[in-house]
Amino acid sequence: MREVTPTWPERAQAAALGRFASSALILAVVAILVVHADGEMDPVNQVVSSFAFSRYGVLVGPAIAALSVASAAAFAALRVRYGPLGGLTWTLAGVWCAGLLVAALVPTDPLGHGGLSVGGEIHRWATLGSFCCLPVASWHLAPRLSAVNPAAPAGALRRLALASLLMLGVMLVITLYCQRTGIGMAQRIMLVTEVGIIAVLLRSAAAGPPPARPPAGRGAVAPQALRSAARSSRATCRNHSRPSTGSTSGMNR
Repeated sequence: MREVTPTWPERAQAAALGRFASSALILAVVAILVVHADGEMDPVNQVVSSFAFSRYGVLVGPAIAALSVASAAAFAALRVRYGPLGGLTWTLAGVWCAGLLVAALVPTDPLGHGGLSVGGEIHRWATLGSFCCLPVASWHLAPRLSAVNPAAPAGALRRLALASLLMLGVMLVITLYCQRTGIGMAQRIMLVTEVGIIAVLLRSAAAGPPPARPPAGRGAVAPQALRSAARSSRATCRNHSRPSTGSTSGMNR
C-alpha cells in the first residue's frame, strides 16, 4: 500500500465508489428489516436464509446480493484510495463477495425439509465460507491501513473482526451441541458486526490524510520572528513620524 497523498481524480473516484457502496448497503439493511416484519417467523432460532419462505421472503436474495455488491465497491474504493491491498486481502474479499452471490442465487431448503438438498448444501457452504473470510480479511487489512493513514479507523475494524469471528464460533457450537437452538440470534449478531465492517471500510476509504506539519526548513519563519519584525517596523515608523528637536531649535535661533 502506498504512503502518498492520493490525487484529486483518485479521491473523486473513491468517493463515487463509496457513495455507491453506501447506497447498496442501506438497501440491503432495509430489505432485511422488511423481511423480519413477518411476525410468524422466529428470528431467535431461524437463520435469515429461512426467511426466504416467509411473507416477504422474496427480498432475501436481493438483500444478500446488495450486500455483496456493497462489499465489492467498498474494497474497490480502498484500492483506489490506498493502492494495492495485497493478494491475501483480495482473495478473502473475493471469496466473501462470491459466497454471498452464490447464497443469493441458490436458496436454502424450506423449513421441515428432510435433510439438505444439493442446493441447500451449496448455500450452507457458500455462506460459511463468506462469513469466515470477511473478518479475516479485515483483521489482515487493519494494521496496513493504520500504517498508511492514521486517520483510518483501524482499531474499530479489528474489534468488529474479532467480534464477528467470536460469533461465528458461537454459531458452530450451537450447531454441533445445542441442536441449533438460538442460532438465529447468533447469526444476526454476526451479521451486524459484518455490516459494521463494511461501514468501517467505507469510512476508511473516505478518511483524509493526517494534517501536514508546517515546514521546518529555510523557508519556514517562526511566529516569534514575525512578531519581532512587526514590533521593529512599528518602532521605525514612530521614529520617522516624530519631529527632530535639533532642527527646530536651529530655526528658532
